[in-house]
Amino acid sequence: MGNNLYEAVGYGKHAGQQIERKVAEGARRESRALAVSGDADERGRTLRQIVESIERSFDDAEALTQQSVRHPTDPSLTAVSVLPVLPDADCWPNVYVQCGFDFDPARESRSGLSPHISPP
Repeated sequence: MGNNLYEAVGYGKHAGQQIERKVAEGARRESRALAVSGDADERGRTLRQIVESIERSFDDAEALTQQSVRHPTDPSLTAVSVLPVLPDADCWPNVYVQCGFDFDPARESRSGLSPHISPP
């Protein structure tokens, strides 16, 4: 088990792949059924209504101001600032990689060689 948030955890050699495959197949089946037949989802919404709801949520988030934000349980609390989170068009094309090192890459090797090269 690692710190990969997207890795399914299970038992057996290919348990994670099986779980991902089942989830993907279910989502694919549901979206195909909505697109082809226009049937409603489990909450009674059509594909068009779902898309409109998602687009409306982005419009609502964009319209937020510091004065309009209210705490859900304590009205005496006020926002200090409102920051846009998603979608960030400037950072959207960036690709991030999380990796770990077996050694501290900022620390120089005692032998003077690169850390990945062992002395003879």
